[in-house]
Amino acid sequence: MTFLSSLLAAISVRAQQPAKAPVHVGWHDEFDRPYEWKHLGVANKPNLDWSKPGLLGLALTRVPFDWPYQYQWSGVTKTATIEVLHHPVLVANVTSLSGYAHLDVDVLDEKDKLLVQLRSNTLQAPGVCSINLGEHMFSGTYTFRIRLIVGGPNSGCNATYDWIRVTSVEDRDRLTADPNLPFITEPSSL
Repeated sequence: MTFLSSLLAAISVRAQQPAKAPVHVGWHDEFDRPYEWKHLGVANKPNLDWSKPGLLGLALTRVPFDWPYQYQWSGVTKTATIEVLHHPVLVANVTSLSGYAHLDVDVLDEKDKLLVQLRSNTLQAPGVCSINLGEHMFSGTYTFRIRLIVGGPNSGCNATYDWIRVTSVEDRDRLTADPNLPFITEPSSL
């Protein structure tokens, strides 16, 4: 078999494979503007790495003087208005991790008063963490204060976030199995 015939055979096989169906998302952040994420108001602010487009790295390299705990944590925050009825699950993909990572979410009312605080599952290896917002409240549009958290030993820890999105329960499961699925953004249905 010649190189050309091998190449054509490979292209033919690939063309016959079904394309991966996209997931449907509402609000999302692909970290193309990572500067919109702000440090938490804590003493140990993470070093932020925006050097790779589409990735937001958080690293804690040392603790502040007289740090009283046996571990450290910190993160960044952003506020978003999210329609929960059609896209009730908040998911984030962590591609690199030393320590642990998770999401913390404050649900706010129209006057920015705290209604409830939520936390995702905690990752100790790269993967997808999520919170089913629909399980915790009535459906509708809410303002969320989202925190991307990194934590671990006082000697240092880091996490790299690839994206954060809201989607359906079914698409959360598909993204957990394959975080690189293509997606279609759906407008809010108010």
